[in-house]
Amino acid sequence: MEHAFRELRFAARQLLHRPAYTVLAVATLALGIGATVAVFSVLHSVVMRPLPYPDPERLVRLHAVNEREGAFDEGLAGPDVIDLQATLTGFELIGAALPHGLSFSDDERPREHSTYQVTPGLLAELSAPVVGRTFHPEEAVPGNQRVVVLTHALWQQRFGGDRGVVGRQVRLDGEEWEVVGVMPADFDFLEADVELWVPHAPDPARLSRHARWWPTIGRLRPGVTLSAAQAEVDAATARLAEAYPASNAGWGVRLEPLHEDVVGGVRPALVVLLAAAGLVLLIACANSANLVLARTLGRRREVAVRTALGAKRGHLTRLVLAEALLLAAAGAVLGVVLAYWGVELLVHLGPPDLPRLTAIEVDRTALGFAAAAALVTALVVGTLPALHLARRDPQRSLGEGRGLSGGGRQPLRRALTVVQVALSLALLLGAGLMLRSFSRVLDSDPGFDAARIAGVQLFAYGDSYRAPGSRQAFFDRLLDEVGALPGVEAAGAVNALPITQLGEGDSGVEIHGRPDAEATQAGYRVITPGYLDTMGIALRDGRGILPSDRADSEPVALINQVAARSYFPGEDPLGERLRTRGAVWFRIVGVVEDVRHDSLEAAPRPEVFFPFAQRPTGAMTVVARVAGDPALHVSSLESRVWEVNPAQPVYRSFTMPELRAQTTGSRRFYTTLIALFSALAVFVAAIGLYAVVSYAARLRTRELAMRMALGADRGNVLGLVLRQGSGMVAAGIALGLAGGLALARLADSMLWGVEASDPTTLVAATLLLTAVALAACWLPAHRAARLDPIEALRLG
Repeated sequence: MEHAFRELRFAARQLLHRPAYTVLAVATLALGIGATVAVFSVLHSVVMRPLPYPDPERLVRLHAVNEREGAFDEGLAGPDVIDLQATLTGFELIGAALPHGLSFSDDERPREHSTYQVTPGLLAELSAPVVGRTFHPEEAVPGNQRVVVLTHALWQQRFGGDRGVVGRQVRLDGEEWEVVGVMPADFDFLEADVELWVPHAPDPARLSRHARWWPTIGRLRPGVTLSAAQAEVDAATARLAEAYPASNAGWGVRLEPLHEDVVGGVRPALVVLLAAAGLVLLIACANSANLVLARTLGRRREVAVRTALGAKRGHLTRLVLAEALLLAAAGAVLGVVLAYWGVELLVHLGPPDLPRLTAIEVDRTALGFAAAAALVTALVVGTLPALHLARRDPQRSLGEGRGLSGGGRQPLRRALTVVQVALSLALLLGAGLMLRSFSRVLDSDPGFDAARIAGVQLFAYGDSYRAPGSRQAFFDRLLDEVGALPGVEAAGAVNALPITQLGEGDSGVEIHGRPDAEATQAGYRVITPGYLDTMGIALRDGRGILPSDRADSEPVALINQVAARSYFPGEDPLGERLRTRGAVWFRIVGVVEDVRHDSLEAAPRPEVFFPFAQRPTGAMTVVARVAGDPALHVSSLESRVWEVNPAQPVYRSFTMPELRAQTTGSRRFYTTLIALFSALAVFVAAIGLYAVVSYAARLRTRELAMRMALGADRGNVLGLVLRQGSGMVAAGIALGLAGGLALARLADSMLWGVEASDPTTLVAATLLLTAVALAACWLPAHRAARLDPIEALRLG
């Protein structure tokens, strides 16, 4: 142990005597380790860490599936949930959580607070309250459900953290509700943005087995496996299909671990990011190994003298490893500091749909990963130079004179540089493909014009709308008021806005005169007469929704082009009739342009549009096309809502450019990080290439001077040094192209609209790296070409 400490002290003194070399090596390793630890922290916090609930491995999500129709619903039908609660024995609990909205009636400008209706027992199953209680089973009955549980943040914000809030009456949506509890500050409710919870008390008379929109969660009993629970659920859904064939035929329920449901969608992208950061670390290791090797070669005569005087090769090898260990340790310490900053940056840049975003941190596991990375780095950086030193003949080193030629024969250093160039090109290819893919997404035609759209999302429910026709009157007047605003060119409303999460609406559709087997799922859209013009959605055939399409007129509908091709191949759809299951028949009067409703990347799917007057709903989003910046008109839209009904809360205000940017937030996040890693990799590789070529040129100083003295011009010398670096660049690019294509295929799921072998990206990445690499080679070559041969020979 004493010998080890002595060797470490000696290595530390050597490093302090070469500050430029030490700073460069430590900084390179710190960048690689810091990037890797930061991304690992994200992966661990988001994907690897268990969900913050008791026994989270027994929590599952229940999804409705229909293999025949290719349908996959996020929730179940309410009556099906109730039946499963009563019959399944392998579950301790089956609960539902439905998004809702409530507002405090004493607010001067009422705004919806994000609320979830939950079945009794669900909150208590996930966490205990810090104040009060959760809900009792008898409160899940219409008329008894006027109790509310607060989030810790809302409790602090609105009630100042008063523990006496339990039992207090608050007025929500014009009705009295009793506060019964407060949840903990760190309680994460299924990654939902929520402020209030209320009991879910559905009216059985209004429940439909066709409406599969109850997000449902279950907890398995101890000892019950997922496969056993799935078998029991399959048997139960088969009985439901037999009992209710009109609604349940072909439908089943798929169980998925809740952890997988929450984080499964982001795992592949985060693994790719970790791989990219790992490549940066490999490049940094190769670069540092090159630096250590260069220093070792520079001390070859010193090492030979030590060996001749009796020093054992094992001792000399340990000195090299000790130096590498100190470099890696310093790089790890600085890297962890960079990782803390990096995680803060990642959380700041992270898209809102990245699950568990606020839980990301550099914890003990990440610090352990950093220590392991430092150890592996030390072995990589130190082993190769140590082995090279152990194989070197000391007599040969003693016989070499200073400044002799032969500097070009550095196979290990050249190999390390080739690896750096290859890995850099692989990362650059990945970044290029991601950038091309992101560009394709941004350039994709959504089917509407989002440039100058502002809007507000409303839930028109409660006492204000109990009178017949009151909801219709509210939206009619509101749209008239919005249309009269200065700068507003058109206004309309829809229940589900494209490429956003503003509203939901899917339903089974039947075509008149077709067998039930041809029934299919379609987007369910309720629109006002001005909606299509406001959004710039083109009418392709027939007519649009007119003001004359009222409740007492013939039921009509529009379909999009995908629906026309799917439902009426080779036929004219105008005049045909369809209905959502259980509804009246609607005559098709128009065909509209396809819209990418789910996202900019998802292909358009069948959609059916109904007049608001004939299918009224309280959940509507009012949109306005304006002149100029839509952000300047948002407050005017809100004011018009409150002028028409001062008690009507606004759930959300927005502009379509902002919403469109949010829909691409995840892709922008991953693309930005991979582009950053690739730029870092190219920079480190360029430094490594510069160091190798510069070192080789310095070793050949005497040879180059003699060539110039014998008549070689500066161009010959410049070309000689450049050819030496160009060979490494060419080999690295050839290797990097092969590796990059293989890695790109692994990340194919992250690409959209571009192939992994996209020739434009291949050429662009190769040319860019070639230009950077040749610039790194040109600098030492140019310096060598400016040698004064007489001075170089005199000093040599």
